Amino acid sequence: MPFLIDRETPITTAFMGEVISAFKTQYLPKLNKYWNYYMGNQDILRKVVSKDWKPNNRIVANYPAYIVNSYNGYLTGVDITYTSDEDIEEIQNILNYNDVAQEDTAMLKNALIFGKSFELAYIDGEGKQRFRELDPRECIDIYYNDLEQELAAVIRWYASDNISIAPSYYVELYTQAATFVYKSDNSLASFQLVEERPNFYKQVPITVFKLNDEEISIF
Repeated sequence: MPFLIDRETPITTAFMGEVISAFKTQYLPKLNKYWNYYMGNQDILRKVVSKDWKPNNRIVANYPAYIVNSYNGYLTGVDITYTSDEDIEEIQNILNYNDVAQEDTAMLKNALIFGKSFELAYIDGEGKQRFRELDPRECIDIYYNDLEQELAAVIRWYASDNISIAPSYYVELYTQAATFVYKSDNSLASFQLVEERPNFYKQVPITVFKLNDEEISIF
């Protein structure tokens, strides 16, 4: 289920800490399980036999990976083509610049594995339109709790490196008005603002694609 808020509710750092904490306990274990199944790291590998003399033979038939790769290949194996009665050369140039075929494949793969995928739109250092898929295990989508359930914000949190035992974290808050970048320790309980960027899109610059309403993996 998505995180819902009132339109009048401000998204403070304290609120972000609560949302991240809830996400880590309620949703992240499921997403990690989906990923482990896709990677063939399944529970059978950790089975413990009750008797020493019993055989302990285990094998993984990685059907989750087979299912994901089959669906992905079927749906994106042939590049999507775009046609219009209008001039779409500028749009086509953006798609080509971003290698849209690879991005479509990556975004669909995440949706098939996790039940949901995220794609960030941004402007690069050369002033060109870019888009890139994000790890769903690092993204939290928040919606207004009215009938429209419009996307209010997305929180992205990720470790500053994958070497430290207790790394610091970056927490990015994408809203309809601006993007805020915070730094936090590994407790993710306090946040220090390090950057604020304007949002030229006038809406949350992240597309959320749900494989189904329940956000369940394809397998």
